Amino acid sequence: MTMNSVNVIMIGIAICDLLNMSFNVYDTTIVLLETGDKCRPPASYTTKLFGFWSSAFEDHTRRLSSLFGVMMALTRCLIIKNALNPKFEFFAKPFYALLSMFIAFVLSTIMTLLFWSRYELVEVKAWTPPVNCIGFPPGYTVPRYKSSMDDAWLLKPMLSLQIFSVIDGLIKIIPTLMFPILTVILVRELKKAADSRKKASVGSEKHEENSKSHQATKLVILMTITYMAAEGPLGIIYVVQGFVTQPPGIVEMTMDLIDIFGVFVSINAIMHCVIYLTVSSQYQKSAKKSATMEGKIDPRNYDDLLKIVSSIKSQIGEQLVDIMIIGFDSLTDLIQNAITLPYSQIKGFPKSKINDNPESLVFGEIDGKNVVCVQGRFDKNEYNMDLGLCALPVRVMQLLGAKIMIVSNAAVGINGKLKKGGLMLIKDHIFVPGLAGWSPLNGCGDERYGSPFVPVHDAYNRGLRKLAIKVGRKCNINLSEGFFTMTGGPQLETSAELRLLRKFGADAVGTSTCHEVTVARHCGVKVLGFAWITNAVGAYSDDALDASKQFGPQELEFLVEIIKDIQI
Repeated sequence: MTMNSVNVIMIGIAICDLLNMSFNVYDTTIVLLETGDKCRPPASYTTKLFGFWSSAFEDHTRRLSSLFGVMMALTRCLIIKNALNPKFEFFAKPFYALLSMFIAFVLSTIMTLLFWSRYELVEVKAWTPPVNCIGFPPGYTVPRYKSSMDDAWLLKPMLSLQIFSVIDGLIKIIPTLMFPILTVILVRELKKAADSRKKASVGSEKHEENSKSHQATKLVILMTITYMAAEGPLGIIYVVQGFVTQPPGIVEMTMDLIDIFGVFVSINAIMHCVIYLTVSSQYQKSAKKSATMEGKIDPRNYDDLLKIVSSIKSQIGEQLVDIMIIGFDSLTDLIQNAITLPYSQIKGFPKSKINDNPESLVFGEIDGKNVVCVQGRFDKNEYNMDLGLCALPVRVMQLLGAKIMIVSNAAVGINGKLKKGGLMLIKDHIFVPGLAGWSPLNGCGDERYGSPFVPVHDAYNRGLRKLAIKVGRKCNINLSEGFFTMTGGPQLETSAELRLLRKFGADAVGTSTCHEVTVARHCGVKVLGFAWITNAVGAYSDDALDASKQFGPQELEFLVEIIKDIQI
């Protein structure tokens, strides 16, 4: 979920609601304990002092939740109404929300301290156990304490107390009146925005936009109703209490009503959560991830990568990796001392919903060299062309020590010489999505990554290519060198597109590898790449999408011999 000012304010409301509920539960628990057992000694001074200030913080967080709610409605109105005005972009930024919330926090804190700091805990008549209580020594007494505020209203209310009560009540009433006004404006602006999007959308897009608009409208309307029901009556009572100080019976009734409507404030906090879960799909997704501990990682956040590395090391030990292998799933049968780690057991590691192949990292040895076979690539189209995320395993393996990557893909031969079933050694590539701006290095600003302006003219290591040709001759592998081109997919290329790519110098075309190679070179990892020619001259079949299915015993032996001869 994209973080903007409205999201930040919603988080602030959630925190205030949580604290408000916590303080309310604490106060209620103390009251029930003290009134439920007559033989229970009264709370100590420390407990009473904590309860006193918990009431103060409850008042503080309740006031903040109200202010944040109005702030959220006002901010959303400004954003929707001035969506095309660059002068109003500031209101959508998290910094605006944080600044506004800080100002509201300071003002509310001042009000809370000015009011609550005027009172103190005073010692009253000592508590002695009732005659029917057993277990107490003769003459046993315990000091009792109460807040000097408890009798402030019933004895002789101070003018400052009355003024504060009126002001605090108005702070509740004014937002209660503003909320429905802002809601009407916001709903109208949302409808205008939805109508504008409808004109620019067709088919399912139009239905989706309409659905989102209705959800946003429901969210705002429901929050307005619950807010008015909870805060409005409470504000009116506070104002009445500030003006009406006699007779004592009326004063006691207003205090009882404050306690009653205080429950509605707690219910309002619960309703916020219920409304979000019921109406907001983003909130539902976030709640699901939190409940299942499914933390989403950012492939551009270096610290997130370190967490994944730590998760892997905690399960396989400190074993380092020399060579990472991608696209040779069947090689796992030849790995010695193999340790298989499914993606599902790696905290933060993405999981594919469309890939039927095994998804795991297989660690082990081949001829004394530590290798890891990456089983299951992340499909770029499933992850909305996030090539940084799809190349995540490359970065993680490099952090585990990998210095060399051997990668393969399934490709279509388009130069007229490549035959189906042949193996092409990749000499260089044309990274079409990268040329269009879809680089996996976008957003890698952390200095620990190094500069994103990495040269890739030597993407496929010359020494490793010479070694592969040498081993190929020894293993009777007909190996030819060529240029590989990666397209975006998921649709396959038209005949005209293949002819165009051939004119650019491409020998084979596929939809993977280049982003992984780019990230590998950014990490300083040497690359050896192969393209398995599954079809020639654009005659696609289902097998064209999976290179790992193509490698037989001869090709696997060829790969093992390369690994044996590699100098780490």
